[in-house]
Order: sequence, then C-alpha cells, then structure tokens
Amino acid sequence: MKTQLIKDLEYALSFKRPHGGTGVTALCNYIVERVGEGDLSVDFCGNIHVDMRDDSSNETMFTAHVDTVHREDGFNTFKYEGQYLLADGGKPLGADDGAGVAILLHMIDHRVPGYYVFFQGEEKGGIGSSWLALNDQELVEQFTKELHSIVKELTVLLLIKCVVVLVLMILLTSYLISLTTYVLILCMCLTILAFILILLNSLD
Repeated sequence: MKTQLIKDLEYALSFKRPHGGTGVTALCNYIVERVGEGDLSVDFCGNIHVDMRDDSSNETMFTAHVDTVHREDGFNTFKYEGQYLLADGGKPLGADDGAGVAILLHMIDHRVPGYYVFFQGEEKGGIGSSWLALNDQELVEQFTKELHSIVKELTVLLLIKCVVVLVLMILLTSYLISLTTYVLILCMCLTILAFILILLNSLD
C-alpha cells in the first residue's frame, strides 16, 4: 500500500508545471486541499504559506517550489524501475521540486514546527522568493537572526585568520622584499581587515 508521501510525490510528478500554467494551478490547489485553510495563506505573488511555528522563537523556514523546467502544460509520465522513479518519454521527471513539495507536505502532516513556503516561479528566476524578499521584510527578518549569527561567527574566524596570515607575512618576508612591496602587502591586508570589520558592523 502506498504511503501518503508517495501519493503526494506521484501527484506532483503527474503534471508538467511551467510557471503560470495549469499544472502549477493544479498542484497549488492540491496543496491547499491537503493542508486545509487553518494554518494556510496565499500572498499576492501566489506563494503558499503555512505557519506551523510552535512559538515566536522558532526561526526555521522550509521551502519548496511548485514549478518545473517544462515548457508546456500537460500530463507528465514516469515509470518505476525497482524502487526508483524515472522520467519516461524523454521529458524531465519534475522531481525538482515535486520531491520537495511532497516532503514538506509530509512534514506538515506530522506537525513538524516551522514556517513553510511553496514558492512560485523558481525556474523563471526565483520570482516567488524574490517577491517575498522585496515585499515582506518583516516576515523574512524573522528567519535571518540565526543566519546572521552564524555569518558573524564565521567572519570573526576569518578575521583572526587574516591577522595571523598578516603577522606571518611580515615575519617571513620582511627581509626578502623591498620596502615598497612590503608596504603594498601591508595595505592590502589592512584593506581586507577593514572590509571584514565593515561586514561585521552591518550584521548587528
């Protein structure tokens, strides 16, 4: 007997889904029916949002996109070879991102806490994700705090490495190079350090 996860995957793969086409509409309607309207909303761009955060401290966003690289609408065919799903008829399988859609629905079914977004137009240049980034900063910033913290830590480590390299360069090359070259190297290293400090300040 097929699990709901496999049923969701097979449904997503059964349509060619070029951006703005009937296949995308069918999959979006399917997602809405599967999730229900309680935790679900749709923004101006057509992105489907499902908020399942257990509290405001949850900063995890899970995303997938509903379109594929197909250039025309219509039914999509696939086949099983053993336990593997393969494209049939020389067309793309559509697992990018039908698999992602199925996995997110599976996580929603099991009430995994987080904020879920099914984006429009990813294969056309990230239309849905770009729209969200530009038009709903308040929402996006709820999920960037942890990322900023990670980037800041990595930047500090990079800064330390740059300082160590600078000191080693000074110690190892001061007697081998001319004063002009030494000054140029020093200026280059100081410029890199200044850039890193500016980046650190921008993350506060």
